[in-house]
Amino acid sequence: MIFDLVQGLIIGSLVLLSSLMVLRRMAPATSLKIQGRLAANLLKPGRSAPAHWLGKRLSARLDQAGGCGSDNGCGGCNGCGTSAAPSRQGQEIFRTRL
Repeated sequence: MIFDLVQGLIIGSLVLLSSLMVLRRMAPATSLKIQGRLAANLLKPGRSAPAHWLGKRLSARLDQAGGCGSDNGCGGCNGCGTSAAPSRQGQEIFRTRL
């Protein structure tokens, strides 16, 4: 009886962790927004010390997170800054005959 409960908790936690990882991978901007809201909620006055600790850790990760959706202007994907015309060097174009 207790084995079934423990097994269900372990499987449920693995499924939850897996779905969070997929969300982080497929929708990074959305997951960063959710993380920011959670951090702001945990850092409100009147929260416990562990909640403040977790909020500080989450907000520190937001500052370190680069890439798309972080608004830190890293230029990793050339989406924020000026972009040059894409070069076609090394690409072959195959055309069909009519």
